[in-house]
Amino acid sequence: MRLVCPQRALSRCFSSHIRFVLLRPVPFVLLPLLSSALFSLGLLRLSDALLKDNLELYTPTNARARAELRELGDLFHINDSDPYDMRRMGYIIVTAVDKGDILKAATLKASVKLWSIIQAITIDENQSADPRSAAPPIDYPSLCVRFPLPDSLDNAMSLLFDDTRHNRTNVPVEDELCVSNPLLELVKLLLDSSLKSQQILMDALTNNGAHVNGSISIDSSMAQLLNSLSLDALGSGVRGLLGGLSLEPDTRKIAGAKALMLPYALKHGTEEEEANAEKWELKLAQFLDHFYSPHIKANWWTYETLAAESARDQRRLRHWLLPCFASVSLLSVVFCCCSSSVFSRPLLALSGVLSVALAISAGTGLLLLLRFPLTSVVLAMPFIIFSIGVDNVFILLAAWRSTSPYLSFEQRMAHTFGDAGVSITIFCLFCAVTLLFCYVYQMTLFAALMNFTCLREVQQRHCLTMRKICRSSTKFGSSVFAVDKWAKRGVAPPLRSSHNLALSLFFRSHYAPFLLNKFVQSLVLFLFGFYLLISAYGCLNIEIGLEPLDLLPDNSNGKKALLEAEQYFPDHGGHLHVWMHNLSRINLGHRRLWLVLEKEIELYEHTEFTGAADSWLRVFLQFYHAKGQFTSTKNFVPRLKNFLKMKTHRKYRRDIRFTNDGQSLEACRVAVRLRFVGFQNQSRAMHLFRLLAESSELPTGVYADFFQFAEQFDALLPGTVCSIAVAGFAVVIVSLLLIPEPISALWVSFSTVSTNLGVLGLMPFLSIRLDFVSMVTIIMSIGFCVDFSAHLAYNYSRSDADDNEQQHKQQKQLTAEQPRNSGRNTVERMGNALYAVGTPICQSAATSILGVSFLAHTESYIFRSFFKTTVLVISLGLLHGLVILPVLLTLAHRKRSSSGANAENDQQQQITDCREGKWARTARDNRRRPNSANCSGTSAAEISAPLPHRADYFFPTASIFDQRHFAFAMTRTGPMLVSRETAPSLYSQNSTLPMGEREKQWNRVN
Repeated sequence: MRLVCPQRALSRCFSSHIRFVLLRPVPFVLLPLLSSALFSLGLLRLSDALLKDNLELYTPTNARARAELRELGDLFHINDSDPYDMRRMGYIIVTAVDKGDILKAATLKASVKLWSIIQAITIDENQSADPRSAAPPIDYPSLCVRFPLPDSLDNAMSLLFDDTRHNRTNVPVEDELCVSNPLLELVKLLLDSSLKSQQILMDALTNNGAHVNGSISIDSSMAQLLNSLSLDALGSGVRGLLGGLSLEPDTRKIAGAKALMLPYALKHGTEEEEANAEKWELKLAQFLDHFYSPHIKANWWTYETLAAESARDQRRLRHWLLPCFASVSLLSVVFCCCSSSVFSRPLLALSGVLSVALAISAGTGLLLLLRFPLTSVVLAMPFIIFSIGVDNVFILLAAWRSTSPYLSFEQRMAHTFGDAGVSITIFCLFCAVTLLFCYVYQMTLFAALMNFTCLREVQQRHCLTMRKICRSSTKFGSSVFAVDKWAKRGVAPPLRSSHNLALSLFFRSHYAPFLLNKFVQSLVLFLFGFYLLISAYGCLNIEIGLEPLDLLPDNSNGKKALLEAEQYFPDHGGHLHVWMHNLSRINLGHRRLWLVLEKEIELYEHTEFTGAADSWLRVFLQFYHAKGQFTSTKNFVPRLKNFLKMKTHRKYRRDIRFTNDGQSLEACRVAVRLRFVGFQNQSRAMHLFRLLAESSELPTGVYADFFQFAEQFDALLPGTVCSIAVAGFAVVIVSLLLIPEPISALWVSFSTVSTNLGVLGLMPFLSIRLDFVSMVTIIMSIGFCVDFSAHLAYNYSRSDADDNEQQHKQQKQLTAEQPRNSGRNTVERMGNALYAVGTPICQSAATSILGVSFLAHTESYIFRSFFKTTVLVISLGLLHGLVILPVLLTLAHRKRSSSGANAENDQQQQITDCREGKWARTARDNRRRPNSANCSGTSAAEISAPLPHRADYFFPTASIFDQRHFAFAMTRTGPMLVSRETAPSLYSQNSTLPMGEREKQWNRVN
């Protein structure tokens, strides 16, 4: 079965294109250079277009969590004054150098000193040459978000402040304090206050009514304070900032802790505050990066950590671009050189790499000119484009090398681009803008440069000096080429100067017969089945999702801080926002609204991922219940408004919204503390909370900061499968259009599916998760994995198409020595296909792996995942292109061709019998005269067909030889190709001498 496909028309189009390039090569060199210079101006916007890395870049754009966040912000106006706004919040985790107790006096003093220095970090804003007009430096107290002290410590602070007011000490008295660790603030006050104040503070904290008589030192005061700390005295807010707590047996006293968290929060309500907060965090990171203490060490996480660490990785990656370019160039030069100075092509190899570099520059610059933003992941693009862009260079050079040296220069170039152009088209259809420029430049710039190089080769000039090389004439008569060997392959016998690569000869002469051995084929199919089973098993155990840790380099302090937070502060998981809206429109019948609200809130407090809720409703009910006042439907809203006016309850104002007339409750919010929500539990926790909200009898919404990250778990697998399906469908369509044989196109599509199945299945064994990085790489690599298979299948199918066309033309001219179905067998066809593309496939794989190998030197999981996935795709694509697909193609061809061969052999044998000895040949008309007595079943047209020329008869593609220099002569052993300079003209195919006389003269010559 053969469908009508545009392959031949496309091939003719490329042949016409290259003929046009040969006529005027200079414009095809200048235009790409000028366009590259023009488009590369967009690279000036590189720093402006590079987006700052944050978590939103790595979450789905249409995620449900983003809509939930917008709804939460619209209802309750979340900003920096909200205690649950985590945007500009960060923390420093302090641990002892010896991993011991952080609550020792020495380590606690060092922690207090560190926190004091952090609070004193300043940024200079609106600097002026006149010191009197310059604005004062901005420090943490002027940038911080302030909140009231926890209720558990308010009594102790009040006692201390009352005492200091009477004694007129220098301890500040404030209603609100900056976000910090309250315990550390108290220790700081303890170190700064008088001895009497120290005793009052210790009594309040330790619930000890007995005062210590006599003078005490600060160290003894701290020791007494630390030895008397208990869970009940600290409260939940302070306990959450101590990590790795250990308690004394049978008591609730704290025996020690492993880590201390120092949180902070910065105002960012305006653009000026946002800019100042960014500057302060960058300066904080710069200070902590050089901080040293003999007692403690600090790791930190700030809002700018991800962007700063990614920028550091980007700078490192940019430094590898030049070594990558040099390495790929060097390897390309090595692949394009041989022992002959004429047939070596080092300058052409450099031109091919240069065209790829110009394509990257032009493609990136064009997108930047069109105002497309850049992310850090895009920086991996040049490495992969450098690698795969050179692949087409090897394909074109292999196509040039496979052409006959006896053709004219124009014919060889036309055949080169006519054959290889289709293969390159199959590859480039699956790539983006930069690969589009690679495609255009290779068909213009590289084609024009290839014109000069190949013309130099034809003119026998040196590859570097361009000097004409003189060679002695070859004595063709001293060595005769056996034509029958090459006639079966349908290719020209190579000249000694053609210098075919040893690897290409190995593929044809040794590898193809070995691979297509029945035992080897059976072994390959068995191992292929085992490979599919392993891949399927891996797909069932693949890990999905990207951890926040993976966005940071391995040795970054931010990654260490996240690991320590997960280890020492599992309860420090943020808060879950639960809100009920449209309450004024809900008809609850005889039930009271606040009771239904309380019941709904309790549902969220009793899950495995949550703790207590900061419920305004519970505080409100307890407040009036303590006064003996009961709430009714009529007094609920007025009492709630009075409740919110109190100083101690102002923080709940933003959690409640009334209707426009102020008569009903419209919406309310409750913050529930999260705990034990690790990476593995995020998706499950998100679905649990949403299920509770959907099953509520009130319109309810939920949101937590980890929701956006957890959305990827639900989006990755369906998105990957859908994208692979769409890309696979495109592969099938393009393969059917451009590969002459439909069955080969289907096998190419099957190998693409098999390759992607192997990539997904082997990812768990290489510690690669299915995340957005690997998903993008897999989708992008569909074009890469189909590349090798498409080249092989195209050459194999094209060879079959050429054979069928030639056999169709010569169907009525075949003799007994060459029956119709005795053409090239499957092994020879596959050997010729491997001869044509085996070497460039190996070269392409080598340059691709070399180019992306520079990504392995980075500390980022993103780039390492990109490297591993790309190498995996290339390796599996190479395995399918050189091992699996040849076996599948030959098996399908044998099964398909064997059915029609038997039916034609009988008829062909009859025609052969009628031709053998049953006609008289005359030199005058060169016609066959049938003997009708023995050819009753054979038509006269079949028997009386004109005798073909011997060049066409013994060599179907003999037209590629220049008949001015070569001719065929018949000997006892068969037809031989000889030089017309050596053999007399009477040995040519047009000689009319009898056969016996020809042989006598032939023997005299040889």
